[in-house]
Amino acid sequence: MKKTKNVKIAIDSFLTIRQTRGISSYIDRLSALIKKNKDKNITFVFIRPKIKKLKSGEKFKSIYLNFYLIIWEQFIFPIKAKILHCDYVIYPSNTGSVYLSRFLNLKFILVLHDVYFTLNNNKYPQYFNVSQFLSHIYRKILIRKLCSNASKIITVSKFAERMIIKYDKGTKNKIIILKNCINIKKKIISKKVSKSILLVTGFHPQKNLQNILPFLFDKLVKFNIFIVGISKENISKLVNNNLIKKGFKNNKINIYSHLEKKKLYKVYSRTEIFLMPSIFESFSIPLLEACYFNNMIICSETGATKETTRNMALYYNNNNLNNLKKKIDYLSSLSNKNKKKILYNQSKILKKNNKNFDNKNFNVLLNSL
Repeated sequence: MKKTKNVKIAIDSFLTIRQTRGISSYIDRLSALIKKNKDKNITFVFIRPKIKKLKSGEKFKSIYLNFYLIIWEQFIFPIKAKILHCDYVIYPSNTGSVYLSRFLNLKFILVLHDVYFTLNNNKYPQYFNVSQFLSHIYRKILIRKLCSNASKIITVSKFAERMIIKYDKGTKNKIIILKNCINIKKKIISKKVSKSILLVTGFHPQKNLQNILPFLFDKLVKFNIFIVGISKENISKLVNNNLIKKGFKNNKINIYSHLEKKKLYKVYSRTEIFLMPSIFESFSIPLLEACYFNNMIICSETGATKETTRNMALYYNNNNLNNLKKKIDYLSSLSNKNKKKILYNQSKILKKNNKNFDNKNFNVLLNSL
């Protein structure tokens, strides 16, 4: 049915100024879908503060932005949206303003791309990571109210949808799935480094580095290990110093706390094996990136990893790390011909996933407004 009333939607673009790949990628995802929208009765407005993009290593600015984000999200953004006469706002970062949105008569659409909060007995952020802990508390205070008051909820996988409904049964008819996709304009081709493993990860406990790194440093010999997304300082908080020394003695280990996309893609292109050891994933963009750059994928059979990889990767149970070691050794010992067979099967992951890059579900969302 054709709309007779114009609808104006504001999208909170605050986190495009920070090094938050998941959220920034999802805002790009929404942008791509918006460009395909042909309904002239619907207008989208991207609203962001006038702050320069945060560079890697700017710790003081990062702490400042954590506090400013709360003020922006709870007060400034909804007020700006109202001044611009918007009818809806989209909160793309798992949190948002409930009370002021309601007071201003703004309906809101909530994006939940990380549903780790739905676990009752989840491993909370490390006690020594103040930023993570405060973010965790902030989300816990808001999330149930956000779910119950949202007009619609966008999430990234069927797994995430099930987890949200389990958390709040009232969300069942609100959820729209818009899967993540990658949009890499130029493929970087490099010679693969023999016996190489890449982890694109983070410091949160759900990434499981507190278990996987001690194991890798202890068991692997003569491997090239690339770790992106965590600093050496934080690794030393998770791994015994003796194991770190052993790991560096027996292997060549490269650690990057952060890499810009171009440099990150170069690391992908040089690596043979991509390892995703998380104990919980709602989707995982790195799995698609690994597929794109011809990495043989090993990932834990948890969360949405099988859904994202279409059951075409190698899987292991995090309770059986010896099985992981066998899979690493197996892939490393394959002939080039057999490696190509694995990569050919994995190429179907990206083809099937990119079929989701259409506006079908997005149109369902727009038609419901």
